[in-house]
Amino acid sequence: GNIYETGFYTSPTEVFDSIILTTPMFGTVNSYLVKYDSAGHVLWAKAASDSGYLVEGYCVATDSKGDVFVGGIFNSPTLVLGADTLSTAAGSGIYLAKYDSAGHVLWARAAGDSAVVQPNALAVNKYGSAFIAGYFNAATLTFDTTVLHTYGGLNMFLAAYDSTGHPRWAKCGNDSYSMVTGLATDTSGCVYATGYFDCTTMTLDGVTMPSASGGMQAYMAKMDTAGHLQWCIAAGNGLAQPYGIAVGIHEGDVYITGIFEAAEVFDTTIIYIPGAGGTYVNVFLANYSDLPLQTSNIVKSHSEISLYPNPAHAMLNVVCMDGALSQAAIVDVLGRTIACQAVAVGGGHYAIDVDLLAPGNYCLRAVGGGTTFIKQFTIAKK
Repeated sequence: GNIYETGFYTSPTEVFDSIILTTPMFGTVNSYLVKYDSAGHVLWAKAASDSGYLVEGYCVATDSKGDVFVGGIFNSPTLVLGADTLSTAAGSGIYLAKYDSAGHVLWARAAGDSAVVQPNALAVNKYGSAFIAGYFNAATLTFDTTVLHTYGGLNMFLAAYDSTGHPRWAKCGNDSYSMVTGLATDTSGCVYATGYFDCTTMTLDGVTMPSASGGMQAYMAKMDTAGHLQWCIAAGNGLAQPYGIAVGIHEGDVYITGIFEAAEVFDTTIIYIPGAGGTYVNVFLANYSDLPLQTSNIVKSHSEISLYPNPAHAMLNVVCMDGALSQAAIVDVLGRTIACQAVAVGGGHYAIDVDLLAPGNYCLRAVGGGTTFIKQFTIAKK
């Protein structure tokens, strides 16, 4: 398949095979987008620049039609891309542009209220919706009519646009230091984000993830096409920095990769490099199951398993229409599995003691008759 590359250059000219890109003025920074064929031959190259100012490309992605999306930053009163003239109230911000397969700009959008904003990742789902994410350090970050507010430091952001460039939704973290470093989408159109935060906790859509070390902490999150949080989880025990995320072909599997120092713990798996640490950096690859709050992989309908009362207080009753349960576990909104014992009452009826669990939303993951069921329930204040 074809390959796309984006970045920026400061020289008077930049050469890609026989294509020469120029700069409008000495000392300016200009972004570029290059398309290669599968053999590495340059098919076309485009520059984005504005006289006397800065434009940098940081991330690129394609859709199923062969169109290409580019995200970056600009620091100028205006930036002209195709028929669109971009500007922000602060005179700087991020841009997102969509090109067709021949290199023509289809549309371009801008967002931002400060120069301290950077997109690190870009992904496009099967519907052609584009997701752009990174970090900002300003009082606000504006996407059309959606205004994100910082919480006293550097905050992650994730924004969605439809295939025609209309903003759909935008989210940010509630913490003092966080960022997104990687994005991926699945066959349902949902978006997965990974990154890290360097503070005691990070809150996203009302769900708080604690840092295992009290500082640097990797995380993953999944949102549906409407921007609703499906789950989020703090990954590792601190000091891991993920930079890439992918979803398995058959889904149900999420992979993250990045760097760590000396030793790292992912759930119950410990990776350790003897003699490493300090200034030594190592690469990790971790595989997680996409199950905490997901219901799309259930083989049979929810009508074949029922929970009551819901909300529960001290005891949760489970009725399995298929008879005996072979496994049962409770999963919280951070993706953590909580051991539980399902006591058989009779006739496919089980009782689970939830008296010691904190109030909130949970999932019951149960296996009965070879079928895995996942059903959400709530524990109310007692």
